[in-house]
Amino acid sequence: MKPRWSALLLTAAALVLATPLSAQIFGGRVIDKATGQPLKDATVEMLNDVNRVVARARSDGDGFVSFELRQPGTYRVRTSLAGYTTHTSQGLQIDVRQTVQVDIPLVSGLAAGEVALDSLTVIGRSAPQHRTDLDREGFYDREKMGFGRFLTAADIQQRLAVQTTEIFRTIPGVSLIPTGGTRYRLAITRGGDNCAPAIILDNMPVNVGDEIDDMVKPQDIAGVEVYRGASEVPGRFLGNRNNCGLVVIWTKRGEPNR
Repeated sequence: MKPRWSALLLTAAALVLATPLSAQIFGGRVIDKATGQPLKDATVEMLNDVNRVVARARSDGDGFVSFELRQPGTYRVRTSLAGYTTHTSQGLQIDVRQTVQVDIPLVSGLAAGEVALDSLTVIGRSAPQHRTDLDREGFYDREKMGFGRFLTAADIQQRLAVQTTEIFRTIPGVSLIPTGGTRYRLAITRGGDNCAPAIILDNMPVNVGDEIDDMVKPQDIAGVEVYRGASEVPGRFLGNRNNCGLVVIWTKRGEPNR
């Protein structure tokens, strides 16, 4: 079943890299607990920590289902199929940008509507490689806090941007204001108006009016943090915030090794 798992998760990973938000991937395979055979058309639901359904899908012919989850956290997986006991799992922790693969066993022949609270069989966990320079700067810790928008070098590569400003094009609340020709400046949209955020490049504030496209190229960026208002800005950058938010750019200063 490994080739099928690989194809499923590669497809889901492509969706994650195409979005500006940090995303997590859950991949499940629904099987008959007694025979190990895959089960088609099972309804699989992801429940968050307040028991709300945040994603729902049916398993395919090989029993597979996958979700892109907007938020990391603890989820329970509820699975149902006619002729089988509804299976509700215990909490499953899915961390930032993590991919989790599980087998979901269903038991046949029990009373309809009966719910079993059981653990899932986790068969794989993976996460994108961390860069030591970003780790040292606290990038991943701030990403886990859930404030702002974060892009890694892998996210940026998928955008095929020629200029640095282009990598911000799909981030909600961020606008590109033409300044002539193919040149743009960044703006945060607040209340229908556009205003310029503060910008930090490798811990150094960038002067208002400076062209970041001239200062750094997309291929040289290791990570980006976007805070769309003063209330989102974490403590480390409080001295650099303004009412229009903050953009933090980190360049590659070492090879990823973790």
